[in-house]
Amino acid sequence: MKCSKTFKDEKPGVGLSGKPDNDQKYEYQKIQALDNFQAIRYGFYRKSDFKKEKIKRIVVNFNPFLKNINSSDPLIIAIKSLTKSFIGELVEFSKKLMHQFEESVDWRETSINKKIIFQALELCLFKHQHFRIKGK
Repeated sequence: MKCSKTFKDEKPGVGLSGKPDNDQKYEYQKIQALDNFQAIRYGFYRKSDFKKEKIKRIVVNFNPFLKNINSSDPLIIAIKSLTKSFIGELVEFSKKLMHQFEESVDWRETSINKKIIFQALELCLFKHQHFRIKGK
């Protein structure tokens, strides 16, 4: 995964006063602490997005009473963020499984096999199902 420009190359944004915002300075400092691989992954994380309209359509399919919900409703935004988080964790777990199965020597650089993703999904769902049953 080669990328000529990473998030490390970006400078903090400028606020309305012409000076960089404190939040943006802090974010810029955090990005500078990442190594090149982490900066590339963070860039992909920032670019990835689930469309609000698609999330709304899925929510309405599961609960027709929410057909009049606005796309900018906090529920839609929360589901979007949970989905993004779950997909990120699934990819991380898949990479760990791939490394454990020694399918790849350099597990950071190779793409994930579909078989590994499905195994990771099954293990994640089994783990959460077991946790719910045990917690009751």
